[in-house]
Amino acid sequence: MTKSYDQVRRGASLVDGRLGRRLIGGVFVVAGLGKFSDRIEDLPATLDAAAAANAAGPLSRPTGWLASRPRTVALVVGVPMVATGVAQLSGRSSRLAAATQLGLLAGFSLFLHGSHPAVLPVDAAFAAAIVATHREGGR
Repeated sequence: MTKSYDQVRRGASLVDGRLGRRLIGGVFVVAGLGKFSDRIEDLPATLDAAAAANAAGPLSRPTGWLASRPRTVALVVGVPMVATGVAQLSGRSSRLAAATQLGLLAGFSLFLHGSHPAVLPVDAAFAAAIVATHREGGR
């Protein structure tokens, strides 16, 4: 029995289905855990840099507020990152998990683009992969 072109194409795609979701899930778990470890990410320094970069603009107050509460930010950001990553690793990912991840990426881009410009293309690539895995994989 021969496979159709669509079956071959779907099987070969890295972001298709389970493999793509698990790769993204693993990255989210590691990044989420990193919010709680200064060895992986110095969150207070990241937030301070964002506050300094956003000091003259409309994001000044919210970014300053976030910078003054790094433990709260670690919980609010790290826990959903780990939870949605675990959901993807276990194969129980949902559209809610994808929407949560997309919201986190949008927030990172909004607050960090001034101090960490590389966040824009990196988060855009992750967002595209998340959308692609859920468009192709359903649920």
